[in-house]
Amino acid sequence: MNSGLKVGLVTDGGKITDGTFNQIAYEGGVQAAKDFGLQFDYRVPESTDAIEHNIQSFIDSDYDLIVTVGFLMTDVTKEMALRNPDIKFAIVDVTFEETVGNLIGLGFAEDQAGFLAGALAGQVSENKSVAVVGGLSIPPVKRFVHGFVNGAKRSCPDCAVNCSYVMSFGAPATGAEEARSLIALHGADVLFGAGGATGSGGILEAAGQGIGVIGVDMDEYHTTFKGGAEPSSINLLASATKRIDVAVYKAIQKAIDENFEPGNLIFDLPNDGVSLSGFHSTRVSHEARSAVASMQSEMAAGFIATGVEANGDNGAHPDVVCKEVAVPE
Repeated sequence: MNSGLKVGLVTDGGKITDGTFNQIAYEGGVQAAKDFGLQFDYRVPESTDAIEHNIQSFIDSDYDLIVTVGFLMTDVTKEMALRNPDIKFAIVDVTFEETVGNLIGLGFAEDQAGFLAGALAGQVSENKSVAVVGGLSIPPVKRFVHGFVNGAKRSCPDCAVNCSYVMSFGAPATGAEEARSLIALHGADVLFGAGGATGSGGILEAAGQGIGVIGVDMDEYHTTFKGGAEPSSINLLASATKRIDVAVYKAIQKAIDENFEPGNLIFDLPNDGVSLSGFHSTRVSHEARSAVASMQSEMAAGFIATGVEANGDNGAHPDVVCKEVAVPE
């Protein structure tokens, strides 16, 4: 099949080898290119100011569909879509209240995946202290983080839960430093990384210290932990995944099938848009696996709510306050 479609992807500034957010979006485009015989290319903005230039470069080259990756691109993507009504647009991690005629928002129930990660952490923790290193405190990340908090509290009511937002998705060294702090100050023995390369830096550091860790977006066993080649991979419990690749693929497929209806596509537990990956560590007991599986089934059926509001705020445990961590210049 040769569709003749031209599709461009603009990342959020992270590389397509980040092992999480941007990589999985890129892989969705690559798979669509293989399946549909389309032309696919990508751009990595060097700065926030370069995003519009990267989008414009695809417009100038007569691309049919432009996919942007990340909440921080909301305004520029909407503006470019309004200015170019004959070109189709889609954006990952954003939903819109008002429909734009040539724009699809691709949203995810990150709170559900985060809740399962927290439930797993609460089941595994021996110190009754778990933690999360997030990226920027934007709604998708807050949904992951607060879902984790609430899942941990449901699974282990006596567990202390500490959380940090690092003000960059591309600061693995700061993520690692924050992981060290959470372990040293709070005795956390399970750590969730929910911030792209920053979170990956955190879980690599923690896993190297023998702490149980949980990845995000993709199954980080295959990326950050190099398919088990990383010695500390024995401490990776699982990953809270969101099928960004499927979302990008579906947006492209809709453009090909001329079924590109503006609005939002939501990916959640019931439609397999988010989930908990397979388990990778013997630290996860049979009892823990069963408990998490039971919660996942109940949540998918609508019997368990995460307690996280749509904007990412915590409606269940507002007393757990996350700190914000600056990235050194």
